Amino acid sequence: MKRLSVRLLTLACVVWATATTTGCAVALVGAGAGAATAAYVMGELTQTYESGYPEAIQASTDTLGALKIPIVASVGDELKTVIKARRPDETPVEIAIERIDAQWIEIGVRTGHVGVWDHRTSRQIQDLIGERLARPSGRDSAFRKIAPSPAEPQMEAPAAAGDPEPVKKKAPSKTALPAALTAPGPSNPGEPGFNPDLTIFFASGGDEVAPEEVPKLDRLAAILRDHPASVASLHGYSDSRGSASQNFILSVGRADAVKRYLAEKGCPADQLLVIGHGAVRFLGTNDHAVGRRLNRRVEIEIHHAP
Repeated sequence: MKRLSVRLLTLACVVWATATTTGCAVALVGAGAGAATAAYVMGELTQTYESGYPEAIQASTDTLGALKIPIVASVGDELKTVIKARRPDETPVEIAIERIDAQWIEIGVRTGHVGVWDHRTSRQIQDLIGERLARPSGRDSAFRKIAPSPAEPQMEAPAAAGDPEPVKKKAPSKTALPAALTAPGPSNPGEPGFNPDLTIFFASGGDEVAPEEVPKLDRLAAILRDHPASVASLHGYSDSRGSASQNFILSVGRADAVKRYLAEKGCPADQLLVIGHGAVRFLGTNDHAVGRRLNRRVEIEIHHAP
């Protein structure tokens, strides 16, 4: 009986050691700032954050960029996005961002190969993402679209007798936006909400802002400067030609090109949110050049903190 007990104990130790080295074990770890508990499951370190879905995607993308880990593919929809990258030593990295509800998201980080998961690097990537999500931005976490308010005539109150009122510096108006920037413009077939004044188009395979698109961005820059509490989401897209990874990188590059131009015009960087989508949400058919041009674009959405 004693020998049987020793054998069972030995077998249990072997099973535990095997599970640990192959990444099959589940281990709870401490939660980061603003996050719930995290766990390793099959080599993936998952953690929940109180954050918006687009902000979590951007934080994950920025973290990979800061670590110089190139993104090779990205697939996503309104509920879940999976970003695949590869370190310089060819070790794969995968980040899965999943929307739990309007205020909470879950991020999973997996680094390494089956059986030889790199938990330490996964932890580092997860911590860096958490730090980016926890950075104060000075704005409300929820934003609403800026809507124009009708201009109401205002009458100045008569000055009281006695000492004259000190002259006050007139603040710039921040109440209304041009109608072209708040209401849908002329529609394309099948896309009734398309607004050309908030859409920047790009040449095939390129991410440089074309000269004919500059007036739109100049007007938008002026609006953002007059609304310092606002945020512009820059959604990049591509047509269907090329690989998924190339299209995703192009979509991010196009949105980033718009951000750089607006930043050069005096818009703070934290007022501009870059989001790459890749080859999705087509405005036109990819069977001809006109349709493909509509799909190579950056759509701009303006929000304002209430």
